[in-house]
Amino acid sequence: MWAAPRDQQMTGLLAQAAGLCRVLAHEHFHNSPRAAELAERVEDFVQQSAQRQLGTGAGLLALEA
Repeated sequence: MWAAPRDQQMTGLLAQAAGLCRVLAHEHFHNSPRAAELAERVEDFVQQSAQRQLGTGAGLLALEA
C-alpha cells in the first residue's frame, strides 16, 4: 500500500472504512452502542477525508483512541 501514490493510499483507506461501516450495520451489531458509535465515527472520518481529498476540508483528520 505504501508504494502507491498518496491519493491512491487514501482511496484504499476510505474503501476499507466504508467496508467496516457495512459490517457494523449487520444485524449482529444492531443492539451494540459501541458498534453504533464506531460506525458514526468512521462515517464522519470518511466524509471529512473525502472532502479533504477534494480540497473542501481543512486541517488534519484522525480517528481518536
